[in-house]
Amino acid sequence: VAPEPISRGPGHPISQSEGPGHPISQSEGPGHPISQSKGPGHPISQSEGPGQPISQSEGPGHPVRPGHPISQSEGPGHPISQSEGPGHPVSQSEGPGHPISQSEGPGHSISQSEGPGHPISQSEGPGHPISQSEEPGHPISQSEGPGHPISQSEGPERERERERERERERERESEIERVSD
Repeated sequence: VAPEPISRGPGHPISQSEGPGHPISQSEGPGHPISQSKGPGHPISQSEGPGQPISQSEGPGHPVRPGHPISQSEGPGHPISQSEGPGHPVSQSEGPGHPISQSEGPGHSISQSEGPGHPISQSEGPGHPISQSEEPGHPISQSEGPGHPISQSEGPERERERERERERERERESEIERVSD
């Protein structure tokens, strides 16, 4: 999954793609539509303001299928939770500082928080987490595969993070030695 462009201010879209031709675009401000497509010709469009229509189509002329609930609340700060099928929930909250968490499949969650200093954590697959914090001094840690972390800090926490990483590396090496013995 390609990384999502994230814009921090109201009215700035967050666009996320679950796969080719399956864009999800989200705007953070009230009255800004959230439009989600589950596949070509299967639009879901949602508007956040009270009295604004919510229209949902899973396919031309096809109603929402039983067992695939979509529940939506129209007021600010009220969560929108959508399920695309069993075990694949998408939940969204409209207010600043309220996390948006989306799951593209079991063990592949993307969670995003809109306020400064709120971490953005993204998992590209089981055991491959990427976590990012927007404020200086908060570490950015990225893993390219199991046991291969890359950790980066943007401010005063950098040295402590490096030391923790060295300790983890020493622990891994001693485990490898024990296994090879």
